[in-house]
Amino acid sequence: MTEQELLRQFKYYNGENEPPKEFDDNKRLWWGGEKTLLEKCRDSSFWNRLKSSFKEAEKANALSGILIDSSVPEIKRIIIYFLDLWHGRFFPYNSLNEINKY
Repeated sequence: MTEQELLRQFKYYNGENEPPKEFDDNKRLWWGGEKTLLEKCRDSSFWNRLKSSFKEAEKANALSGILIDSSVPEIKRIIIYFLDLWHGRFFPYNSLNEINKY
C-alpha cells in the first residue's frame, strides 16, 4: 500500500501538518487517526499485518456493521478497522455510533 493509494482513500487527512481549522472535534479526531495510519504504514510491513488482523477477525466472525458490508471496498473497511481499534484504545467510547459517524 503506497502513501498515495492510502491518501486517496482517506476522508479527512490530505497530507497537511495540522487539521483544517473548520473541522469540529470529531473530524479532528478522524483526521488524526488517518494521519497516524499513514505514518504507521511507512513501515512496509504494517499494512500487511493490519490486513491480516482484519482478515482473521473477519474469519472469526468478530466484526459487525460496516466492517462486514461487502458493498464497501475492503481497503475502506481495513481503514475503518484501524480507526476503530485506534479510537477505542486512545479515545474509548461506549457505542458503535462513534465509528459509524466516520
